[in-house]
Amino acid sequence: MSLISLVLAAVVLYYLLQGGLTIVQILAVMLFLALFMAFGVGFYKKDVLALADKIMKDRAFPKKSWLYMLLWAALLVWGLFALFG
Repeated sequence: MSLISLVLAAVVLYYLLQGGLTIVQILAVMLFLALFMAFGVGFYKKDVLALADKIMKDRAFPKKSWLYMLLWAALLVWGLFALFG
């Protein structure tokens, strides 16, 4: 499932960029959606914090999430270079 989601995300990113959006615009929309979703999740903060604690206590977390974190870092660096470079 993760690989399918990653491939679909790459395809969507490609078509968004081909459609004329910039990486800065895409990241701005992602920030807006993240903040809006955080508002909705805020109603379940105890459950979410408990899940976050459980995930952070998992010693395999970095091993499971390294690609995800690397891709986020690459997108953010790309966005910063596009914005300031």
